Amino acid sequence: MRLKWLGSAASCALMCAALLSCGGNYDAGTGLYHDDGNGFFIRFPAGWYEGSAPTGVVVTVVAPDDSAQMNMVVQELPQAMTFDQYVEQLVSRWGSAGARKVEEGEMIMGGVGGFWTVRSMSLGGQRFTAVNYSVMNGSRVYSLIGVVSEADFPTYRNVFEDAAKSLMFIN
Repeated sequence: MRLKWLGSAASCALMCAALLSCGGNYDAGTGLYHDDGNGFFIRFPAGWYEGSAPTGVVVTVVAPDDSAQMNMVVQELPQAMTFDQYVEQLVSRWGSAGARKVEEGEMIMGGVGGFWTVRSMSLGGQRFTAVNYSVMNGSRVYSLIGVVSEADFPTYRNVFEDAAKSLMFIN
């Protein structure tokens, strides 16, 4: 039941994305996801299992108790689009989807300056929180989206952030 609303929440978070799809390799024992095709690796919490990724998502991992999930998205931006323009578009889409801004800021991911935003939304009578961490490398934007019930967000906030900070580019 929880995965159903998490999947719907993730779909809202991923709308309107032009995405790349190249397979990677996930090791649930270590939490390491390695994707040569998209040029990155990231460390998720050990023990999280690989879930069914919605269209356009490179990989989805789910907490062992199904209470939270993370989606990794890689987008190829149009040549003329800057990262700042991407962020403006992202924030606008969240707003048009009815998501309430909780907070946002900047952080380093993969050695590059990035952007994060926390949004709260109601879906099917339940409140959830989604946090999106995004960074641009070359012409691609790499986004990690963590989704959890609003009540559980304090428990998972650092888990999501630690995964985002572990992102490294390999080419």
